[in-house]
Amino acid sequence: MCKKLLTIAIALAFVLGVSGLVLAANTSIKIDPLGTSLIIHDQYGDWNFARTKVNGYFNSATITQIGYTNKAEQTQKGNNNEAGITQVGDKNKAYQIQNGSDNVAGILQEGNKNCASQLQSVNENLAVVRQFGDNNSSIQSQYGLYNEANIDYILGNQNLTCQLQKGNDNTAFLMIYGDRNATQQTQIGNGNLSHITITGSRNRISNYQMGNGCTYTLNHVGSDITLSVIQFN
Repeated sequence: MCKKLLTIAIALAFVLGVSGLVLAANTSIKIDPLGTSLIIHDQYGDWNFARTKVNGYFNSATITQIGYTNKAEQTQKGNNNEAGITQVGDKNKAYQIQNGSDNVAGILQEGNKNCASQLQSVNENLAVVRQFGDNNSSIQSQYGLYNEANIDYILGNQNLTCQLQKGNDNTAFLMIYGDRNATQQTQIGNGNLSHITITGSRNRISNYQMGNGCTYTLNHVGSDITLSVIQFN
């Protein structure tokens, strides 16, 4: 009788264990109607979600997630686009949309509860986000040709960054070391350059460039300042 009960208990534990693994499995969805693109999903942990939808030729999309309850989604419409998402930590979210050809987008997040979003329309744009910390949010939107949006390095927590470029040949570069900073860069036109570096916390920085060939550079060290710059050319 004891052996029978022990056998039943072991069998029940095995069933429950397998069921738990199934319930905690990661989700990977790959959609490529033309079958010419490369889609790679690598997920380590539980409850992660990865979805890639490609409609075009010779696109490349990669998602790597290490942790728990992360979410990553990619959409590509066009040809020869490259998109990569790497998330290390828990409850991070990343979204990439590329409409056009020859665009490159990359997101790297290490920490928890970070969120990054990238949208690229038209052709040959480059967008990069690298966030290290918790509860950071970054948004990048590019409409045009040959634009580069680079949130090169965020080291801290609860930072909010937004970059929008409408036109061609614009470059926006941002680095943040600190917590709870809010930064916005908007460039509408062609050939604009904005380079902002912040070391400190609780700063509010806005830069608007509405013409062509405008240049703005800020290297700020300190905390609790509010600065808004508008340039027309």
